[in-house]
Amino acid sequence: MNGSINIKFLGRWQPLLRAQTYCDYINDHTVYKDKYGNWRLLGTCAKEAYAFHKERSFVEGVTQSLLKPMQGTGLKFTNIPHRSVKIAPHVYFDIKEKKYHLFFGPMIIYHFISENGVDWEIADDAVRSLCPFLRDPHVIDAGSVYLMFCTNYGNKISVYTSKDLFSWSKEGTALRLGRGIPKSINSSCESPCVFAYKQGFMLLSTIVPSRLNKIENSKNYNNTSVFYSDDPTNFGVYSLNKNNSSCLIGNIKSHASELICEHNKLFLTTCGWKDSPKPDGVIGEGVFIREIIINTNG
Repeated sequence: MNGSINIKFLGRWQPLLRAQTYCDYINDHTVYKDKYGNWRLLGTCAKEAYAFHKERSFVEGVTQSLLKPMQGTGLKFTNIPHRSVKIAPHVYFDIKEKKYHLFFGPMIIYHFISENGVDWEIADDAVRSLCPFLRDPHVIDAGSVYLMFCTNYGNKISVYTSKDLFSWSKEGTALRLGRGIPKSINSSCESPCVFAYKQGFMLLSTIVPSRLNKIENSKNYNNTSVFYSDDPTNFGVYSLNKNNSSCLIGNIKSHASELICEHNKLFLTTCGWKDSPKPDGVIGEGVFIREIIINTNG
């Protein structure tokens, strides 16, 4: 596209859902409006310090406005569809069929549907994989097809296509990390969030290596990179050498961010493990929210 894209924060970080009664932290999450006009949040959570095996439920919060803190309503999906680990929920509302679709991982991308965004029933698995690192689904309507973006092995974000939100097939790689970018065995390009902008698309991804490298993990924990592409299935290779084919717009100090629109205003969220590094102005544990403006110059 012509011109440069700038992302500007407005105001301060405000708590959207604090980790209090039901959990000690909230990580990857989804925020959506239910059939009754309430905003809801489902988030990865656990008690005490982070431990992957403890993340077996989603904490839920509800509010009438994103300008007001949510009230926690409890834990969901504790034993559904299994008792094991569940992370990174994502809710997509299909405006055509008036149905809510919930996806989450890891390894298998599970699928639930709802008429109201409150009560859920299980559907067939969306994506089956033998890779334990497949996670962080995010769905958009790309016109003729739906696209699902997932963090995948090999330090990449894979993209899947569907005509109906139920049957998915792998399309290819939306983003791959190249030389000079922090990598890890479980894949560093986490929490993809994709949305249409102007005549193209923007991709947000928190690029942070695993905790096996504590220094790099802490340094990059709030390293959300923003990319632009005319083609939502191909954001290129993000590299610091001549092989770079990505269009990096910039970096945001946030973790596992969701982009939400209310009353023509854009909001960005941040979250994280207990006692993890926080963006300036974030105090405590939970999901925090802040208004942003996206401008194009030129």
